[in-house]
Amino acid sequence: MKKIFIGLLVTIFLATISFYFLNKQSDTAKQENVLSYIEQQGVTIIDKFDTPSELTGYVGNYKDEAMSIYVTPDKRHAVIGDLIDTEGKNLGADAINQLITKPKNEKLWQQLEEMDWVQDGDKNAPRIVYTFSDPFCPYCHKFRDMAEPFIAEGQVQFRHIIV
Repeated sequence: MKKIFIGLLVTIFLATISFYFLNKQSDTAKQENVLSYIEQQGVTIIDKFDTPSELTGYVGNYKDEAMSIYVTPDKRHAVIGDLIDTEGKNLGADAINQLITKPKNEKLWQQLEEMDWVQDGDKNAPRIVYTFSDPFCPYCHKFRDMAEPFIAEGQVQFRHIIV
C-alpha cells in the first residue's frame, strides 16, 4: 500500500511539473504570436520603427491600406491605429510615409512617365504637370488658358494624358 501511495505522489508530482512547463511554453508562444495573429488576419508587416514610448511600432499593410501597429513590451498585446504625443504628432506617420507612401508614389510617377502623353511647353522646364485632359472639356481649356503665361515663359511643361 505504501508503494502505491508513493507511486501516486510521484505521478502527481510529475504531472504538476509537466503541466507547469507546458503552460510556460504555451505562454511564451502566445507572447510571440501577437504579430503572427495580426498577419493571419491578412495584414502584411512591412517593418518596425522606434517610438519614444515603451511600445514598439510596426507599419502594416491591409488591402492596400497602411496602418500603424504598436506592440506592448511583453509582446502579448497590440494596438492598431494612431499613437499621438502631447503635441498631437502622429508617431507612426513618418514611418508610414517612408515605408509605404513614398515608394508607392515613386512607382506611380514612373507609371505616369511611361504613359502616352502630349508634351506642351519646354522639355527642360523646371516644373512638370501631368494633366488628364478631355479635348472637349471647357474646364480643361480654361485651365490651359490660365497656364499659358507659365508655359510660354518656360516655367512649366504640361504633359497631357488624353482621356
